[in-house]
Amino acid sequence: MREMIGKFSITVWTVIALMIISVLLVFDGGRMRYDYTEAEIKALPASVIAEKKDRDDIPRSCLLINDSRQEYNDIASTHIADVLDIMKVPYKAIDLAHDKVPAFKGFRTVVFSIQDLDQLGESAIELSEYVADGGRVMFGQMPLSSTVFSYLQSFLGI
Repeated sequence: MREMIGKFSITVWTVIALMIISVLLVFDGGRMRYDYTEAEIKALPASVIAEKKDRDDIPRSCLLINDSRQEYNDIASTHIADVLDIMKVPYKAIDLAHDKVPAFKGFRTVVFSIQDLDQLGESAIELSEYVADGGRVMFGQMPLSSTVFSYLQSFLGI
């Protein structure tokens, strides 16, 4: 019986201590004051607005390569183009079905939305030199295993 009273008294004293701590915290928190000021919305100076370039005047730093002849390419290229638009990355899009591959040297990043890299043909050698010189390449779709892809693997770090 004594053991039971001892355990009960420990529980009672613990509850009393927690209640005292709670009361002290309530009184201590009541003295705190929270002041804030509303932030003012300021317009940009006219000089900053005047210096902002139109998006069409910014040089294209990204090349998006797609091929409308390949299956599902229109979906992938549309998604990639939307992402680039959202990120406000100026890009030049070419379709291998109609256009010739431009020189990669003029671009900071080359984005492929094609799976069959054999469509690059001789441009694959130029792409390998571009990557070796520090150019960046991104694939929007998993490239198919092909002759050109096998050639580019070592240059791309695959």
